[in-house]
Amino acid sequence: MRTNQPVSAFQLSMLYLAYGTGSAIVNIPAPIAEAAGNSAWLSVIFGCMAGMLPLGCLLYISKRSPDLDLLTWSREVLGVWLTKAFSVLLLFGLCWMLPAIVMGIGAFFKSTMLKNTPSSVIQGLFFFMAVLTVRAGLEVMARMFLVLTTSMLVFIFVVLLMTAPNYHPELLLPVMPDGIKPMLHGMYMAYGFPFSECGLFAMLLPFVRKDEQGKGRKQLLISYAAVGLILSFSVFCTIMAEGPIAGQLKYSLYQLARLIYVQEIFERVESVIGFSLIAGSYMKASIVLFVMAQVWAKLFSLDDPRLAVGPLAFICFLLSVTMYSNESEFVAGVNVTWPLLNNIAFNIPLLVIAAATLCKRPIKKPAG
Repeated sequence: MRTNQPVSAFQLSMLYLAYGTGSAIVNIPAPIAEAAGNSAWLSVIFGCMAGMLPLGCLLYISKRSPDLDLLTWSREVLGVWLTKAFSVLLLFGLCWMLPAIVMGIGAFFKSTMLKNTPSSVIQGLFFFMAVLTVRAGLEVMARMFLVLTTSMLVFIFVVLLMTAPNYHPELLLPVMPDGIKPMLHGMYMAYGFPFSECGLFAMLLPFVRKDEQGKGRKQLLISYAAVGLILSFSVFCTIMAEGPIAGQLKYSLYQLARLIYVQEIFERVESVIGFSLIAGSYMKASIVLFVMAQVWAKLFSLDDPRLAVGPLAFICFLLSVTMYSNESEFVAGVNVTWPLLNNIAFNIPLLVIAAATLCKRPIKKPAG
């Protein structure tokens, strides 16, 4: 269902930039560095390249059906029942993804800033903010996220620049000292989070204004490449500064900010990285909740997707406080389960719909 709140191509690209970097820019350097060592930045680049497959399918489907979202178009090429099966898969993946995003921010607060505050309180506040944001509409989200995304990226690049005196380029060598397997392991993790998640934007591309839909696909591709460059650069800098221990430090960019010391004027600036993680996680959670409401509305033929926002957020809140008994289980789930689940829930339906679209002949309009 299209709403009366279209967005521009640029706004869509900024939404994807917020979604792609979001919580990933702070969360992925450490686990990928642990898996791939000093080749972690290569893992991010190759993970980005692997994500071009679902992105290409997304762009192809959008070109063939610019006015229809993924599930509406799926009804045209695959029929009702297979589309409903894909909708259930999407909802299953989103019902794991959204609680995991909010659990990540809860774990960050518990380990850094609000150690005595129950995680359920933090997570509940995040879900409440996400509900209010999604109910405001996609256009409002796009305008607000432009400011938040710009601030987040500026803060992170300032931190990376001010940490430059602590960089040791020799820590990047030798490249792949233990062979290609660790790099491929890191690539699997980077592909799963965040590059394989781009397929969800098939539900958002139809919201682009009609006169900018072609431009919207180009802007999305540029934004995807920008996410890959930003994440690989952050991992690159993290390895140069922290070396072999980069994979052992939780929230390595947060730890990197602690190294900044300029004549007792600038120090202890890790709070800006904390802001970046908070803002990024909030934006990504809001976008995922918006997509979830759209999928739910398609599955159950709701006239207004906003009616589903509150109940879906409440279900995901309950999942966020019950899915994992400890943080180690959560970390293992994100690093191992998430990439596999993304492929099953998001990318397999996308590939099947793209293949059916390729086989479907263009509908000829009757003469006259």
